[in-house]
Amino acid sequence: MARRIHRYLKKLTNNPDPYQEVKLQQMTLALKLAEEFRAKIKHSPWPFGWAARLAIGANVIDSGINVDISETAVRHTLQLALEEDLIGDLVELEREVQSANEVLYLADNAGEIVFDRLLIERIKPAKVTVVVRGAPILNDATIKEAQMAGLHEIATTHFQRRRRTRHIVRRSFPRT
Repeated sequence: MARRIHRYLKKLTNNPDPYQEVKLQQMTLALKLAEEFRAKIKHSPWPFGWAARLAIGANVIDSGINVDISETAVRHTLQLALEEDLIGDLVELEREVQSANEVLYLADNAGEIVFDRLLIERIKPAKVTVVVRGAPILNDATIKEAQMAGLHEIATTHFQRRRRTRHIVRRSFPRT
C-alpha cells in the first residue's frame, strides 16, 4: 500500500523523492543528537549495549508511524531507551554478532540510520553488510542517507545494485 501511495505522490508532485526535505530534517536532527549520545556510549559501562539501545530507540524517527519527530521527543525517547527494561537479550546479541563471520544489517529510516552507525561501529566480525533502499520511498534510508550517516567513513564500502529496490553497503574489518 505504501508503495502505491508513494508512487501516486511522485506522479502528483512530479518529484522523484517527495520526502527529501523531511529526510534531510531527520538526518540533520539525528546527526546533531548522535554526537551527544556518542559521548554517552563512549563513557558507558557497556558501549555495545548502549549503542544497541539507541539504535532501537531511534526507530521513533519514522514519519510513517510517528507525527512528533521534534528534537525534544526524539531526545526523550533515546534517553528512555537507555533507562527502560528491554524485551530480548542484548548480551546474547552481542555474543552472536561478535562471533559471527558476517552480519546482515537492514537499515530502515533516514535519521535512524545515524544511530544504526553507532551500533555498527561496535560490531567487529569479518564483514557487515548494510542494506538500504535502492530508490526513495517514504522516509526510508537510501544510499544518500547511508553516506550522510558516514557509513563510507568507517570502512571501505561497495555499493551494489540489487534487484530494483535495495542497495548493499558492505564493510569489512580485519579479524583480531
